[in-house]
Amino acid sequence: MVPADPARAFLTEPEQVAIVAGDGDGHGLDAAAVALGRAFYTFDVAGTPLRFLVMNTSSLTGSSQGLIRPVDLETVIGPQLDEALAADKWVIVTSHHRSGSLGDGQEFGIGTQYDDALTTAQWQEFLGGYDNVILHLAAHTHRLMVEPLQPVGGHAYWEMVTPSLNDFPSQMRVIEVWDQDNGALTIQARALDMITDDDPLAELGRTLAVADSTSGWENDGRGTGPDQRNVEPWIAAPE
Repeated sequence: MVPADPARAFLTEPEQVAIVAGDGDGHGLDAAAVALGRAFYTFDVAGTPLRFLVMNTSSLTGSSQGLIRPVDLETVIGPQLDEALAADKWVIVTSHHRSGSLGDGQEFGIGTQYDDALTTAQWQEFLGGYDNVILHLAAHTHRLMVEPLQPVGGHAYWEMVTPSLNDFPSQMRVIEVWDQDNGALTIQARALDMITDDDPLAELGRTLAVADSTSGWENDGRGTGPDQRNVEPWIAAPE
């Protein structure tokens, strides 16, 4: 049991956003995010046309699946993408949940069900409406994945998933976007091992990740094959 502590309490999302934004450099959260009370924000990569759109896709009432509703598109996501399009920015959308991990806010009878929640196909179709979106970078599935998406009647883009360091083989990705100067971009993604030398906690984490994998508790974080790990997908450069 965890001992009771009157100084410890659950935080609402607006409270969390305000605390993180007020710490150091704000970790990317700006005044607009604080005013919104949700962790939606953008940042640019200096000297490049790249812009990241960071989204909070968590369901606030309990489901582990992602939740995106029309109100999110209308008030935050759509305006941010419209602004990026007008500024000739190439967008990498990033969130915890990939498109295939979206739900309606309820899971195992827990949480609030939203009948207007976007489905996987609807979210992909929405992103496909912006030809400056080159990548949706996500997680949640606990394994390395990369998949080309071609929404019906929309623009093709890539979806890339990276697991946690808690998942065997405890790897992270380094992602680089290269302009090939021929009308195409390449998205280089390489899986890297973490160093555990002289770090007992990191070594324990790797040991537990191996135990989880060999016991069948977790999926193999390496994905379904080598073509999901060190990859270099191509995409047409936005005009």
